[in-house]
Amino acid sequence: MKVQLILIIFVLIKLHVKSHKALKSHYQQDQQAIGSTLHGIPSNYPHAYQWSPHNHTFVPLFIRIPPNSDSLKPGFLAFQPQISFRSFSEVQQDTIVTKIFDHIKGGYFIDLAANDWIKWSNTYALEYFYHWDGICIEPSWRCLVGLLANRRCKVFTNPVTSQTGEIVTFRYYGGEDALSGIVSEVEELDHKGKSRRGDKQLMSTTLTDVLNFAQAPKTINYMSLDVEGSEYLVMKGFNFSEYTILLLSVERPKVKLHKLLTQNHYIFLFQVGEFGDCFYIHETISNKSLILQAYKQKEVPRWNREKKEYLLEESVNFTENGNIHG
Repeated sequence: MKVQLILIIFVLIKLHVKSHKALKSHYQQDQQAIGSTLHGIPSNYPHAYQWSPHNHTFVPLFIRIPPNSDSLKPGFLAFQPQISFRSFSEVQQDTIVTKIFDHIKGGYFIDLAANDWIKWSNTYALEYFYHWDGICIEPSWRCLVGLLANRRCKVFTNPVTSQTGEIVTFRYYGGEDALSGIVSEVEELDHKGKSRRGDKQLMSTTLTDVLNFAQAPKTINYMSLDVEGSEYLVMKGFNFSEYTILLLSVERPKVKLHKLLTQNHYIFLFQVGEFGDCFYIHETISNKSLILQAYKQKEVPRWNREKKEYLLEESVNFTENGNIHG
Protein backbone atom coordinates (compact mmCIF):
# COMPACT_ATOMS: atom_id res chain seq x y z
CA MET A 1 0.00 0.00 0.00
CA LYS A 2 2.82 2.39 0.93
CA VAL A 3 4.63 1.55 -2.31
CA GLN A 4 1.50 2.34 -4.35
CA LEU A 5 1.04 5.65 -2.53
CA ILE A 6 4.66 6.62 -3.19
CA LEU A 7 4.27 5.75 -6.88
CA ILE A 8 1.10 7.86 -7.15
CA ILE A 9 2.81 10.86 -5.51
CA PHE A 10 5.81 10.44 -7.82
CA VAL A 11 3.57 10.36 -10.92
CA LEU A 12 1.66 13.46 -9.79
CA ILE A 13 4.87 15.41 -9.19
CA LYS A 14 6.21 14.36 -12.57
CA LEU A 15 3.01 15.45 -14.32
CA HIS A 16 3.11 18.83 -12.54
CA VAL A 17 6.74 19.43 -13.57
CA LYS A 18 5.97 18.34 -17.13
CA SER A 19 3.00 20.75 -17.30
CA HIS A 20 5.12 23.61 -15.93
CA LYS A 21 7.88 22.95 -18.49
CA ALA A 22 5.32 22.69 -21.30
CA LEU A 23 3.80 26.05 -20.37
CA LYS A 24 7.21 27.72 -20.36
CA SER A 25 8.09 26.09 -23.69
CA HIS A 26 4.80 27.24 -25.27
CA TYR A 27 5.41 30.77 -24.02
CA GLN A 28 8.91 30.86 -25.50
CA GLN A 29 7.58 29.51 -28.81
CA ASP A 30 4.87 32.16 -28.85
CA GLN A 31 7.47 34.86 -28.24
CA GLN A 32 9.38 33.65 -31.30
CA ALA A 33 6.14 33.76 -33.31
CA ILE A 34 5.61 37.48 -32.66
CA GLY A 35 4.92 39.29 -35.91
CA SER A 36 3.68 36.17 -37.73
CA THR A 37 0.08 35.15 -38.34
CA LEU A 38 -1.21 32.37 -36.12
CA HIS A 39 -3.98 30.56 -38.03
CA GLY A 40 -6.81 28.63 -36.44
CA ILE A 41 -6.85 30.56 -33.16
CA PRO A 42 -10.19 32.19 -32.22
CA SER A 43 -10.14 35.97 -31.94
CA ASN A 44 -11.34 35.72 -28.33
CA TYR A 45 -8.53 33.34 -27.33
CA PRO A 46 -6.68 34.73 -24.27
CA HIS A 47 -3.84 36.92 -25.43
CA ALA A 48 -1.59 39.67 -24.21
CA TYR A 49 0.07 42.39 -26.26
CA GLN A 50 3.79 42.73 -26.81
CA TRP A 51 5.79 45.36 -28.69
CA SER A 52 7.08 44.14 -32.06
CA PRO A 53 10.06 46.08 -33.48
CA HIS A 54 9.35 44.43 -36.83
CA ASN A 55 5.80 45.82 -37.01
CA HIS A 56 6.49 48.98 -34.99
CA THR A 57 3.37 48.34 -32.93
CA PHE A 58 1.94 45.94 -30.38
CA VAL A 59 0.93 42.48 -31.59
CA PRO A 60 -1.01 39.68 -29.89
CA LEU A 61 1.02 37.22 -27.86
CA PHE A 62 -1.08 34.07 -27.61
CA ILE A 63 -0.68 32.18 -24.34
CA ARG A 64 -1.65 28.51 -24.39
CA ILE A 65 -3.26 27.85 -21.02
CA PRO A 66 -2.99 24.15 -20.03
CA PRO A 67 -6.42 22.66 -19.20
CA ASN A 68 -5.13 21.56 -15.77
CA SER A 69 -3.68 24.97 -14.92
CA ASP A 70 -4.38 26.25 -11.41
CA SER A 71 -5.24 29.60 -12.99
CA LEU A 72 -8.38 28.08 -14.56
CA LYS A 73 -9.82 27.04 -11.21
CA PRO A 74 -12.61 29.35 -10.00
CA GLY A 75 -11.35 32.05 -7.69
CA PHE A 76 -12.64 32.93 -4.23
CA LEU A 77 -15.39 35.20 -5.53
CA ALA A 78 -16.72 32.66 -8.04
CA PHE A 79 -18.34 30.78 -5.17
CA GLN A 80 -19.79 33.91 -3.54
CA PRO A 81 -21.46 36.01 -6.26
CA GLN A 82 -23.45 38.06 -3.72
CA ILE A 83 -20.45 38.98 -1.58
CA SER A 84 -20.05 42.67 -0.79
CA PHE A 85 -16.83 44.53 -1.54
CA ARG A 86 -13.63 43.13 -0.11
CA SER A 87 -10.10 44.40 -0.46
CA PHE A 88 -7.34 42.42 -2.15
CA SER A 89 -4.63 45.08 -1.86
CA GLU A 90 -1.72 44.68 0.50
CA VAL A 91 -2.54 47.85 2.45
CA GLN A 92 -6.11 48.71 1.38
CA GLN A 93 -5.20 50.75 -1.71
CA ASP A 94 -8.31 49.54 -3.57
CA THR A 95 -10.53 50.55 -0.65
CA ILE A 96 -9.01 54.04 -0.65
CA VAL A 97 -9.61 54.38 -4.40
CA THR A 98 -13.29 53.49 -4.06
CA LYS A 99 -13.76 56.00 -1.23
CA ILE A 100 -12.03 58.87 -3.03
CA PHE A 101 -14.13 58.27 -6.15
CA ASP A 102 -17.30 57.76 -4.09
CA HIS A 103 -17.79 54.17 -5.30
CA ILE A 104 -18.25 55.11 -8.96
CA LYS A 105 -18.73 52.35 -11.50
CA GLY A 106 -17.11 52.13 -14.91
CA GLY A 107 -13.84 53.86 -14.07
CA TYR A 108 -10.51 53.23 -15.78
CA PHE A 109 -7.26 51.99 -14.21
CA ILE A 110 -3.62 51.24 -15.02
CA ASP A 111 -1.89 48.50 -13.00
CA LEU A 112 1.90 48.65 -13.39
CA ALA A 113 3.18 46.15 -12.57
CA ALA A 114 0.14 43.93 -12.06
CA ASN A 115 1.94 40.80 -10.83
CA ASP A 116 -0.55 38.19 -9.55
CA TRP A 117 -4.10 38.52 -10.88
CA ILE A 118 -5.64 38.68 -7.38
CA LYS A 119 -3.08 38.39 -4.56
CA TRP A 120 -2.26 41.92 -3.36
CA SER A 121 -3.88 43.32 -6.51
CA ASN A 122 -4.80 47.00 -6.32
CA THR A 123 -7.22 46.77 -9.26
CA TYR A 124 -8.99 43.39 -9.19
CA ALA A 125 -11.69 44.60 -6.78
CA LEU A 126 -12.27 47.68 -8.95
CA GLU A 127 -12.76 45.45 -11.97
CA TYR A 128 -14.91 42.83 -10.23
CA PHE A 129 -17.14 44.88 -7.92
CA TYR A 130 -17.33 48.20 -9.78
CA HIS A 131 -16.91 47.04 -13.40
CA TRP A 132 -13.88 49.22 -14.13
CA ASP A 133 -11.94 48.69 -17.34
CA GLY A 134 -8.24 49.19 -17.71
CA ILE A 135 -4.75 47.89 -18.41
CA CYS A 136 -2.51 45.43 -16.60
CA ILE A 137 1.19 45.52 -17.47
CA GLU A 138 3.29 42.55 -16.33
CA PRO A 139 6.58 41.24 -17.84
CA SER A 140 6.65 38.02 -15.78
CA TRP A 141 5.44 35.06 -17.83
CA ARG A 142 4.55 33.18 -14.63
CA CYS A 143 1.84 35.78 -13.90
CA LEU A 144 0.44 36.03 -17.42
CA VAL A 145 -1.65 32.85 -17.31
CA GLY A 146 -3.56 34.01 -14.23
CA LEU A 147 -4.10 37.50 -15.63
CA LEU A 148 -5.43 36.19 -18.94
CA ALA A 149 -7.60 33.50 -17.38
CA ASN A 150 -9.21 35.72 -14.74
CA ARG A 151 -9.08 39.39 -15.75
CA ARG A 152 -11.18 41.26 -18.33
CA CYS A 153 -8.74 44.12 -18.90
CA LYS A 154 -6.09 44.36 -21.61
CA VAL A 155 -2.73 42.83 -20.67
CA PHE A 156 0.67 44.06 -21.89
CA THR A 157 3.97 42.26 -21.32
CA ASN A 158 6.79 44.76 -21.95
CA PRO A 159 8.62 46.45 -19.09
CA VAL A 160 7.94 50.19 -19.14
CA THR A 161 10.72 52.79 -19.29
CA SER A 162 11.23 56.23 -20.78
CA GLN A 163 11.53 54.97 -24.37
CA THR A 164 10.12 52.25 -26.60
CA GLY A 165 12.36 49.64 -28.23
CA GLU A 166 15.12 49.75 -25.63
CA ILE A 167 16.68 46.44 -24.57
CA VAL A 168 16.68 46.27 -20.77
CA THR A 169 17.80 43.68 -18.24
CA PHE A 170 14.87 42.37 -16.21
CA ARG A 171 15.97 40.67 -12.98
CA TYR A 172 14.01 37.98 -11.13
CA TYR A 173 14.42 37.35 -7.41
CA GLY A 174 13.80 34.09 -5.55
CA GLY A 175 10.28 32.73 -5.88
CA GLU A 176 8.58 36.13 -5.72
CA ASP A 177 7.93 37.76 -9.09
CA ALA A 178 6.64 40.76 -7.13
CA LEU A 179 10.29 41.63 -6.35
CA SER A 180 11.42 41.54 -9.98
CA GLY A 181 12.31 44.66 -11.93
CA ILE A 182 14.54 46.51 -14.36
CA VAL A 183 18.26 46.76 -13.69
CA SER A 184 19.24 50.33 -14.56
CA GLU A 185 22.20 52.65 -14.10
CA VAL A 186 19.72 55.50 -13.66
CA GLU A 187 17.50 53.97 -11.00
CA GLU A 188 18.66 51.60 -8.26
CA LEU A 189 16.65 48.39 -8.21
CA ASP A 190 14.93 47.70 -4.90
CA HIS A 191 15.74 44.34 -3.26
CA LYS A 192 19.12 44.12 -5.05
CA GLY A 193 20.58 42.41 -1.97
CA LYS A 194 18.19 39.44 -2.21
CA SER A 195 19.01 36.13 -3.88
CA ARG A 196 18.77 36.39 -7.64
CA ARG A 197 16.85 33.86 -9.76
CA GLY A 198 18.10 35.09 -13.12
CA ASP A 199 18.20 37.91 -15.66
CA LYS A 200 16.36 38.23 -18.95
CA GLN A 201 16.78 40.69 -21.81
CA LEU A 202 13.44 42.28 -22.67
CA MET A 203 12.31 45.08 -24.95
CA SER A 204 10.80 48.12 -23.27
CA THR A 205 7.95 50.42 -24.16
CA THR A 206 6.62 53.71 -22.84
CA LEU A 207 3.39 54.00 -20.91
CA THR A 208 2.14 56.54 -23.46
CA ASP A 209 2.58 54.05 -26.31
CA VAL A 210 0.63 51.43 -24.33
CA LEU A 211 -2.21 53.88 -23.67
CA ASN A 212 -2.32 55.01 -27.30
CA PHE A 213 -2.54 51.43 -28.58
CA ALA A 214 -5.19 50.50 -25.99
CA GLN A 215 -7.22 53.60 -26.94
CA ALA A 216 -7.37 54.52 -23.27
CA PRO A 217 -9.42 57.55 -22.20
CA LYS A 218 -7.47 60.79 -21.91
CA THR A 219 -8.52 61.07 -18.27
CA ILE A 220 -7.68 57.98 -16.23
CA ASN A 221 -9.16 57.52 -12.77
CA TYR A 222 -6.40 55.57 -11.04
CA MET A 223 -2.92 54.20 -11.60
CA SER A 224 -1.08 51.77 -9.33
CA LEU A 225 2.67 52.22 -9.89
CA ASP A 226 5.02 49.73 -8.25
CA VAL A 227 7.98 48.59 -10.35
CA GLU A 228 10.57 48.04 -7.63
CA GLY A 229 12.65 51.17 -8.09
CA SER A 230 12.10 52.24 -11.71
CA GLU A 231 9.04 54.42 -11.10
CA TYR A 232 10.87 57.56 -12.24
CA LEU A 233 11.80 55.95 -15.58
CA VAL A 234 8.14 55.08 -16.14
CA MET A 235 6.90 58.61 -15.57
CA LYS A 236 9.83 60.26 -17.35
CA GLY A 237 8.50 58.83 -20.62
CA PHE A 238 4.86 59.64 -19.83
CA ASN A 239 3.09 62.35 -21.84
CA PHE A 240 1.55 64.48 -19.09
CA SER A 241 -0.01 66.85 -21.62
CA GLU A 242 -1.87 64.04 -23.43
CA TYR A 243 -3.11 61.97 -20.47
CA THR A 244 -4.23 62.89 -16.95
CA ILE A 245 -4.22 60.38 -14.09
CA LEU A 246 -6.52 61.69 -11.37
CA LEU A 247 -5.31 59.44 -8.56
CA LEU A 248 -1.91 57.77 -8.36
CA SER A 249 -0.41 55.40 -5.83
CA VAL A 250 3.38 54.95 -5.92
CA GLU A 251 5.60 52.70 -3.88
CA ARG A 252 8.44 54.63 -2.25
CA PRO A 253 8.56 57.70 -4.54
CA LYS A 254 12.10 59.08 -4.73
CA VAL A 255 12.98 62.76 -4.83
CA LYS A 256 13.30 62.91 -8.64
CA LEU A 257 9.91 61.33 -9.15
CA HIS A 258 8.27 63.62 -6.60
CA LYS A 259 9.77 66.61 -8.39
CA LEU A 260 8.49 65.39 -11.75
CA LEU A 261 4.99 64.82 -10.38
CA THR A 262 4.72 68.17 -8.59
CA GLN A 263 5.96 69.96 -11.72
CA ASN A 264 3.07 68.34 -13.58
CA HIS A 265 0.34 69.43 -11.14
CA TYR A 266 0.26 66.44 -8.81
CA ILE A 267 -0.19 66.88 -5.07
CA PHE A 268 1.14 64.45 -2.46
CA LEU A 269 -1.80 63.23 -0.40
CA PHE A 270 -0.64 60.68 2.18
CA GLN A 271 1.31 57.52 2.89
CA VAL A 272 -0.47 54.26 3.63
CA GLY A 273 1.23 51.33 5.35
CA GLU A 274 4.85 50.95 6.38
CA PHE A 275 6.29 50.07 2.96
CA GLY A 276 6.16 53.62 1.58
CA ASP A 277 3.03 53.39 -0.58
CA CYS A 278 2.04 57.00 -1.29
CA PHE A 279 -1.01 58.57 -2.91
CA TYR A 280 -1.00 61.63 -5.18
CA ILE A 281 -3.96 63.48 -6.69
CA HIS A 282 -4.02 65.63 -9.81
CA GLU A 283 -5.12 69.20 -9.23
CA THR A 284 -8.06 68.76 -11.63
CA ILE A 285 -9.69 65.93 -9.63
CA SER A 286 -13.29 66.60 -8.59
CA ASN A 287 -13.79 67.67 -4.98
CA LYS A 288 -10.09 68.41 -4.59
CA SER A 289 -10.63 70.63 -1.56
CA LEU A 290 -12.73 68.01 0.24
CA ILE A 291 -10.19 65.27 -0.55
CA LEU A 292 -7.31 67.37 0.76
CA GLN A 293 -9.26 68.23 3.88
CA ALA A 294 -10.03 64.57 4.55
CA TYR A 295 -6.76 62.91 3.56
CA LYS A 296 -3.85 65.39 3.42
CA GLN A 297 -1.03 64.07 5.60
CA LYS A 298 0.64 66.46 8.04
CA GLU A 299 3.19 64.25 9.77
CA VAL A 300 6.43 63.47 7.93
CA PRO A 301 6.21 60.25 5.87
CA ARG A 302 8.89 57.66 6.57
CA TRP A 303 10.00 54.23 5.45
CA ASN A 304 13.19 52.22 5.90
CA ARG A 305 13.61 54.24 9.12
CA GLU A 306 14.17 57.42 7.11
CA LYS A 307 12.03 60.54 7.12
CA LYS A 308 10.92 61.89 3.72
CA GLU A 309 10.43 65.59 4.41
CA TYR A 310 10.42 66.47 0.71
CA LEU A 311 6.97 64.90 0.30
CA LEU A 312 5.41 67.60 2.49
CA GLU A 313 7.10 70.56 0.83
CA GLU A 314 4.63 72.54 -1.30
CA SER A 315 7.47 74.08 -3.32
CA VAL A 316 10.64 71.99 -3.24
CA ASN A 317 13.96 73.54 -4.26
CA PHE A 318 15.89 70.79 -6.02
CA THR A 319 19.49 70.63 -7.20
CA GLU A 320 20.31 69.31 -10.67
CA ASN A 321 20.97 65.79 -9.37
CA GLY A 322 17.59 65.61 -7.64
CA ASN A 323 18.68 66.37 -4.08
CA ILE A 324 17.07 69.05 -1.94
CA HIS A 325 18.79 72.33 -1.08
CA GLY A 326 19.20 73.04 2.59
